[in-house]
Amino acid sequence: MKVVAGIFIGILAVVVVIVLVAGYFGFIPGISNVFGSNKPRDLGMTSTHADYVSVTAKDHIQRIDLPAGTAPGQSLSFSGSQTENFNITQAEAAALGNDNPWPYFAITDLHVRFNADGSAEMSGILLVDKLHDYAIGRGYTEDDFASALNYVQKFAVIQKRMPFYIKGTGSVVNGVISFNISKLEVGRLSIPVSKVNDNKSSLIDAFNKAAAHVPGFSVKNFSIQDGQVHFEGTLPKTITRAVTSH
Repeated sequence: MKVVAGIFIGILAVVVVIVLVAGYFGFIPGISNVFGSNKPRDLGMTSTHADYVSVTAKDHIQRIDLPAGTAPGQSLSFSGSQTENFNITQAEAAALGNDNPWPYFAITDLHVRFNADGSAEMSGILLVDKLHDYAIGRGYTEDDFASALNYVQKFAVIQKRMPFYIKGTGSVVNGVISFNISKLEVGRLSIPVSKVNDNKSSLIDAFNKAAAHVPGFSVKNFSIQDGQVHFEGTLPKTITRAVTSH
């Protein structure tokens, strides 16, 4: 986890909220395969390992590898802090998910598009059966995870590979977060955006809680412009994480 550490932590927090909302719609494993919704929406872009190498060179973070089998609770840690100011492309942003070597990362097949009007689109697959280890690795407690899981199970069975699509705008100006979601899909089912936009304060609290689990991370300014994300803030100097064997 990188800028981009914080950015993807925030993204995953939003995706988890989408999964909770999706519980109301009674998804059943296997049904989505019939309609082709077991794959993410194609946003017309690709990322390569070269994009991952490029973006991780920009953040100046030293990465220390641990064995792939390291237990989730000991598999990810951060130290130090450094001021950073740089831009990343949509391919680089996607590569941070698609080439992430941490075995407990819970998103795969990530697509990202930054539009000329300052909006962003993201699609991918949320690996629901990895969320427990992801949460523990990110520093959340078993009680935190159990509370979320119990909420979902009140409403429906959620498939293990959950496609999602998000479109919206977002920025941080002098530490103040603002965003607006214009489109949400789980599978190919549209979710009322009011479910998110009417609860912005809760989502911002969730982002801030997630960010607090990354010592040395903060966002001063964040924006989407000219087809890139601009990040200004602080990042850890060192990330120690388990790495999947290839």
